[in-house]
Amino acid sequence: MLPSPRLLAAARILANVTQTELALRAGVSVSALRRLEVGDTDARLNTVLALTEALRACGIEFLLEPSAKTEGIRHTKPPRTTDSPVEPEDSRVQRKRVGAARSRRNTTPP
Repeated sequence: MLPSPRLLAAARILANVTQTELALRAGVSVSALRRLEVGDTDARLNTVLALTEALRACGIEFLLEPSAKTEGIRHTKPPRTTDSPVEPEDSRVQRKRVGAARSRRNTTPP
């Protein structure tokens, strides 16, 4: 089951990309994307597939249930990489211990 034009438009908005950006990422014309989103034209299969893949690359997951004839979208969290700015918990704990030890050394007893 392919996403509907309305779902593609909602996915683009959720991904926080403009029509121009999405068209560029998908390799389709901006005018074709605009016509598709407002339902003015029957899109080619290749166009819908290209847009769907470009939106998936932006972190969008399509939730299509053919048997129930329902569809939805959600924004997935990007996978955490090794060069992520988030510190492992052990590193944060270690820094707190070092900081506490330094502050104890720098204080004078009463």
